[in-house]
Amino acid sequence: MERFEYKQAAGITALSASIADFTYKKHCHEEYALGVTLRGVQQYDLEGSLQSSHRSGVMLFHPEQTHDG
Repeated sequence: MERFEYKQAAGITALSASIADFTYKKHCHEEYALGVTLRGVQQYDLEGSLQSSHRSGVMLFHPEQTHDG
């Protein structure tokens, strides 16, 4: 089952997602974005470099840093 849940507090937006097969198009954020991979592997292109985040991996995106996912 796919699930997306957003929460906002203290100027931070958090996304909790459970996804089996999903792709984000290239985009960027106006603010810092932080992600944690809870299980599986998330692969994404970060400014032309393929990255992989494995279980317990932390992803940090700076403002205006282009990535997909």
